[in-house]
Formats: sequence, C-alpha cells, structure tokens
Amino acid sequence: MDAGWSCATCARQNHDDSAFCTGCGAARPAAPTFCTGCGLPLRPADTFCTSCGQPVPAVASAPAALGADPTVVAASPPAFAPVATPPPPEAPAASAGLSGRRRGVAIAIAAVTAGVAVVAGAGAFLTRGHSDSSSGAQAQTVAARTVTVVTAAAVEATVAPATTTAGITPAPASQQLPPVLAPVVAAQASLELALRTAAVTPAGLTAIRGRAHAVSAAAATAQAEIAALQLPVDDAQLAGQVVAALSEQRQYADQIAATPVSPLNVPDGAMAGLAAAAQRTSDAYAGVSVALPNSAMVVTPGLFDRISSRIAALRLAETDLRSFVRNLARLLETSSEGRSAITSTVARTEACRLAPTDAGSRIDGVAENRRTILRQLATIDAPTSGTARIEGALRDALSHSGAADRHFALWVRNEAGWYYTLPVGCLGGTMPFDGEHAAAMAESARANVAKQRFINLYNPLARRYHYRTWQASAI
Repeated sequence: MDAGWSCATCARQNHDDSAFCTGCGAARPAAPTFCTGCGLPLRPADTFCTSCGQPVPAVASAPAALGADPTVVAASPPAFAPVATPPPPEAPAASAGLSGRRRGVAIAIAAVTAGVAVVAGAGAFLTRGHSDSSSGAQAQTVAARTVTVVTAAAVEATVAPATTTAGITPAPASQQLPPVLAPVVAAQASLELALRTAAVTPAGLTAIRGRAHAVSAAAATAQAEIAALQLPVDDAQLAGQVVAALSEQRQYADQIAATPVSPLNVPDGAMAGLAAAAQRTSDAYAGVSVALPNSAMVVTPGLFDRISSRIAALRLAETDLRSFVRNLARLLETSSEGRSAITSTVARTEACRLAPTDAGSRIDGVAENRRTILRQLATIDAPTSGTARIEGALRDALSHSGAADRHFALWVRNEAGWYYTLPVGCLGGTMPFDGEHAAAMAESARANVAKQRFINLYNPLARRYHYRTWQASAI
C-alpha cells in the first residue's frame, strides 16, 4: 500500500506519486537524496534510512522547477564530504618575494583546488545516473574519498615547508652577552676601587666585603640569565667560557667577603690566597675579553700586596703598642708606691706624728723614685702619635709630682726648729704651713690634672691588652 506523504501546510495525506497537495496545492517537499548517517542513497518516500535506520529530516524547499530533474537538483554531497576552499589572495609585497618552494606550494594548492572541482563534478554525474543503485553510492563514496586524499596532500604540501622555514636565527653571543655581563663589570670595577683606595681598618675592610658581596650576587644573576638565553650553536663554547669565568669570580668574591673585618684578625697567608684567586679569575676572563672586548673584566691580583703590607705594618705597630703599654704598666706600679709613701709622710708630718727629720728623709726617697721613673720613661719608644700623647701626659704628671716633693721636703725642714721648740712645738697638735707647703700643694694639683689626662688616654689601651687601669689619685 502506498504510504503517501503528509502536507506540511494543511496536514492532508496525499498519494506517493502526487507532486502537489490535493488539499491546498502546496508543493511536495523534497527528501534528502543521501543518508546523513551512512551516506547511502535514499528514495523520495523514505522517512528512515533502510540501511542504518537514521531518520530522514524534512525539507521545506520545493523540488527544482522549470523541468529540471528532481534527483539531480535535490542531490547534495554527503555531510562528511570535504569542501575545497580556494587559497587566500597574497599580498603584493609578499608575492613579489616568493621563493621557489613557496611558488611550488601555491601552484600545488591551485592544482588541488581544480582537482577537487573535477572530482566533485564526476561524483555528481555518477550519482545522477545511478541514484537508485549501489553503483551510484560507490561512485559518490569514491568521489568523497578522492577529495579527502587530495585535500590532505594539499595541507601537507602547504604546512610542512612553513614549519621548517619559520625558525628565526638567534642573535650572536657578541650581542646577547654584553648586556648580561654589564652589572658584573660595574660591580667588579667598584670592588677594584675599594681594594685600591680603602683604608685597611675595620671600616675599610667592611666596605670591601660589601662590594665583594655585590660582585658575587651579580655573577650569580648573570649565570642564571645566560642559561636562559637562546644562542647560536657556534657560540656555545664562548657561553661556556663565560659561565666558567663567572664561577671563578664568585669564588674569588666570596673569599673576600669572608675576610675578617679586623686587620689584626686576618690569618697569615690570607692575602696571598686572595691574590691567587684573583689571578685565576683574571686568567678565566682572558679568552672572554678577546671575544667580548666591551665586557672586559678588570681583576688585579697585585692590589692585595698593598693590603698585605698594611696589615703587616699594623701587626708590627700592634706589637710595639703592646710593648709600650706593658712598659708603662711597670712604671705606673712603681709610681703608685711613691705616691702612697709621699701621701702618708705628709699626712703624718702635718699631724705631728712624724718628726720633720724622718719626714724629710722619706720625702727625699720618694723624689728620687720619681726622677728614676722619668728617666725610664724617656727610654720608652712611643710607636704612634697617640702613644706619644700618652707618654707626654705621664711625663707632665711625674714632673709636677716631683716638684711637689721638693717643696714638701723644704717645708718639713723649715719647720724642724719649731717642732723641737719647747714648750710649744708639736705640743700644740699640728705642724704650721708655710710658703713651701703652699707651693707643694699647687704642684700636686697640677700633677693631678696631668694624671687625669694621662689615664683618659691610657686606660682604653690597658683594657685592650688586659692590664690594670688607674685613677689619678693612685699614681
């Protein structure tokens, strides 16, 4: 029984051989010629594919008019059939400079495009002649596969040459390395300046250490940046030399940064070791400087000779200074004994507890002691201007003390007659003071001022070398 077809406009059921609806006159919709699932041909009345069961979608357009063959007009390529796309137009500037290979690719694309059109036309012709047979389906399948193969060949011919010629040649090392090395060159120059001019003191060595830290950090950064560069293969050896030189430079800078800040604490041979490290660094950069003259690294091993000589001088001065302090410490002990003796003698004489004759003898002994200390002080070398000031202050103090001793001796001798005169004498309780006593007290005050100046200079050195510190009243 004829299944017929249903009008999409008025829903009237019509015979299968009707081209228009008998109810409203609407044209019968054209059914797809090929299954969208398997690609096999369909009959106009099919609502499902008889091969795979895929539903046949309704088509709203009418069959072709003007007597055209409905099977040809309604026929369309399967959904999976590739459609050739013409190549985009080339820019005038680019087309003028096409290489031989790219011209060949363009010609191949044009040829493939034409081939696709021919194959598609042949497929349509075969389909038209065999719309209801397996031969038509096979012809359409062959046409589709031919288009696919030809299109794939065109893609391969177009993409492969572009992939092999798209790479950009990296800039040479002579252009890429100098900007990377520039911070290292600047940091090294700053370190060289410090090594050449900085004082060999804790502050100066601290400054040198800081600049060495900067060199090490800059070299490490440069190594990391070089590792990330894209360099030509021919420059690999040069890049390796630069990285090796940077490693030597980092070790050299780290050795400087580890040097003690106190010159006297620098180990023996440390400067010689730094000079050797500087020489290794200089040798490592020798080849690099030839290839990269704008990145020449200045490393001067001889700068450590200056520092070494200065440290040696400081050590010698330190030895002399220690000896100076030791000699003064011995003299101060002797002076302290004399100070105690004169203080006790004068106090007892003033209180009439010591006879003037005995007091005079004791004072003469203290005075001689002071003169001996002054003679010994004159034999002590002051290694620095600072120690010369210390020595001068002590000389002034001892000189004033000696003058006080002489005035005290004259005082007790002047009052000896009074002391032994009866019935007054020391029965009155105290020894009278005269001009000599007043002069002795004035010189003693001057001595105390000089002693205070002396201990202000001397005591820091005494503490440094672990000797006794003093007070003015004890010298």
